[in-house]
Amino acid sequence: MAHHLTVYLHYRMKTYSQSDSVMLKTLAMGCPVRDGLIVHHARMLYSKIYRDFTNYPNDCIDSNSKSKMKQTKKTLVNNGLSLFPNPTTGSFTINVIGETGNNVIVIISDITGKLISSDKVILNDNTAIIDKGLKNGMYFITVKDANGNNIGIPKKITVIR
Repeated sequence: MAHHLTVYLHYRMKTYSQSDSVMLKTLAMGCPVRDGLIVHHARMLYSKIYRDFTNYPNDCIDSNSKSKMKQTKKTLVNNGLSLFPNPTTGSFTINVIGETGNNVIVIISDITGKLISSDKVILNDNTAIIDKGLKNGMYFITVKDANGNNIGIPKKITVIR
């Protein structure tokens, strides 16, 4: 599902069309529980293009069972990740809530999904300061435990220098 990349390329090449806009909004309105990171990427790109910072719900209705889909502790280890400050001028602090051990993997990707960095980080009292010299823009921060399980949902952070 690389539709968001096509829309992004059209945006960058200044060939962005009304159909691209509709596709992007459709992806942004998707269910992140079911569809994953693509939904968060579409939301970031839509926010960037239209300066529309809608607070989308992360729970969604399963069309087959008509029941509400939610992130579970099985998919979100210990269900706790926070980043601050946001926006940031470069460095930021991650705080992991719950028992995850001392080592985590911090993955930073840009709005297109391109991997910027993936580093093992040692937590000190469940906290670590991250300073990767990021340029102005929006990024996704994903934190994984030593077993590769996501801790919380990926968070969006904005860098303004």
